[in-house]
Amino acid sequence: MAGATRSALSDRLIGSKIRGDLAERLGLPEEAISVESTGGRVTLSSVLPVTEEQRREAIEIAAATHGVTGVSAEGLDVERAPRQRSAD
Repeated sequence: MAGATRSALSDRLIGSKIRGDLAERLGLPEEAISVESTGGRVTLSSVLPVTEEQRREAIEIAAATHGVTGVSAEGLDVERAPRQRSAD
């Protein structure tokens, strides 16, 4: 049971570290991107749309965090560029 407790604590520390780094480096509120960590595998998702650049940087930040074994960012909502109106 001690191993499971240690793993859960490690996952909480990983999530906390990533949330802080994302807020600092991306200039987003900590709650803008959800960070879930299980066994070192991190899943990123967002409530608000992020830019493609923010998405890439969020993945890089998470992947570079000590203890992370993998990153999934399928849950990040990337804002789409507005459609260009055609000049009819």
